Parts: sequence; C-alpha cells; structure tokens
Amino acid sequence: MKLSGWRLTGPVCIGVIALGFAAFAGGLLYMGAPVLIRLNQALMHFCHGLFERCSEYKGAVALGALWLGMAIVSGGLVYGLVRNLSAIIKARRAIAGLPAVDNGGSIVLIKDPVIRSAFTWGFMRPRIFFSTGLISSLTTEELRAVCLHETAHRRNADPLRFFFLRVIEDSFFYIPLIGHAAASLRSRSEFEADDYAAHRVGGLVTASALVKVSAFNARTVPAHASFAGTGAPVSRIERLLNGETTRRRPSRRTLSLSLVMAAVLAFAVIMPLAASGSPANACSTAHCSVHEHGHHHVDNRSAECKTHCKRSSHNP
Repeated sequence: MKLSGWRLTGPVCIGVIALGFAAFAGGLLYMGAPVLIRLNQALMHFCHGLFERCSEYKGAVALGALWLGMAIVSGGLVYGLVRNLSAIIKARRAIAGLPAVDNGGSIVLIKDPVIRSAFTWGFMRPRIFFSTGLISSLTTEELRAVCLHETAHRRNADPLRFFFLRVIEDSFFYIPLIGHAAASLRSRSEFEADDYAAHRVGGLVTASALVKVSAFNARTVPAHASFAGTGAPVSRIERLLNGETTRRRPSRRTLSLSLVMAAVLAFAVIMPLAASGSPANACSTAHCSVHEHGHHHVDNRSAECKTHCKRSSHNP
C-alpha cells in the first residue's frame, strides 16, 4: 500500500534534506572561522588606508563573500524558525481556547456548530480533532472518509513532518526550488492520506467529503495537517475521481532564480577557500602600481608600498 511506502520514504526524504542543510551550515561555519581570522589579519596588516587599498586585495572580496554567505544562511535559518515557532504558538493558543471535550484519547471533539473542520494536531502524540459543526454537515460515509484521512496523518506523524518541511522551505525562501520540493512532499502526503480513505470508503465518497469541507467558509483552526489541506483541492479531487493528476513542474522563473542563488552561495564558499590557499601575510608589489601616476607624493607612496611588501616577505 502507498501509505506504508510513505512511512519508509518520507522520513528518509526529510532526513536527507535536514542533514544536507545541517552539513552545509556546519561546513560553512567550520570553514568560516579560521578563514575569517586569517582574512582579518591580512586586511589589518595591509589596509592602512581603508578606502584606498581594501578594494585592491582579493582578501577583501573573499571576506565580503564569506560574510554574505553566512548572513544569507543564518538569516534564513532564523527567519524560518521564528516564523514557524510563532505559528505553532498561535495555533496552540487557538486550539487551547476551543470548547473541546477531551477524554485523553486519540480523538478530541470540538463542541462548536460554527467550526466545520477536522485536523490532526501534536508532534510527539498526534491527536485528531473533530468539530460538531462538521459532523452535522457530512453523511456517515463522508465522515468516515474524513476520519480515515486524519488517521493516516496521525499514523505518519504528519504534523511534525509538515513542520520540518515548512522550516526548511522558509529557511531557504531565496531558493524557490526548495519550496517547490517541500510543497510536492506535502501534496504527496495528502494524496496518500486520500488513498488510505478511498481504499476503504471509495474515491467518490472521499471526493464528496473534500468538496464539502473545502467549500465551508466558516471559521477554521490553523493546523499543519487538516482534511482540507492547503491550497486548492482540485488536484486531489481529480486524482480521487480519475485516478491521476497533473504533476506541477517548476517554472522557468523558479529554476533560474534558484540557480542564481545557488551560484551566490557557491561563490561564498569557493572564494574564501581560494583566498585561504595563499599565506595570510603574503604581499605582492603588483598592487603598488596604482600609486604610480606621475605625481611626486603619489610616487613616494608607491615606493613606500613596495618597501612595505619587501619587508613583509622577509619577515612573515
């Protein structure tokens, strides 16, 4: 069954993405500390006239690239964590304020005729929430389809999985292709939860329940795994009725922007490595030629520059 396959492949996909992110961030920080120290030493040694000379050195470019890469990655990580943790706090407060009948089991009843929603909430111990408004709006078979769908979310710990996917997506918001991949994984989870219900009550009943729940304009509760899901349910309904759906491919804009940002991050990694290949105190007289413009005071500066470099090469 596809559901069991998702149990095997889902954690692997998220694990690979999380490990790749951790490896990249850790490698950048591990590499950045010693390189940053060496580059700062080189800049302090050479750049006596900051506005005149700093742009002449490869170390300045490498230092800027390193800071740029670290700022992008760390800033994205902070943004992703803060945004999703704040969303979790808001959702938890909203759920805690619901008129719920909680007997400590896996299903919680929300006694509110206005709310017509069903969702799965909880990371370590996911639980299914049903509202009385939804129960009164669906037939018995449709209600069973919703219950089976949410059972699949609970068994697969989808609230925790969706949380990690959203953190990764928001942390790398500047690479749209990652967001596209995260959305595809969420859609896959919804498809397989739909299959879990359709195999037991039928695709037509499941699609009917999905149409009704998606059409409700009543107040809903923010949750990571709900029967209505996120976005338009057209692809899910088509899949339930026809057995297939059109795969959404990333646009050219998504691919091009992702390629550009990946190149920026690659530059932030490769440039400091190239700069660290030469000794930090190495000096070349080539840059001294910028001071040779025919003026007496400028020529003196050029001579002082060459003398400084020669002394540096003899006294590392």
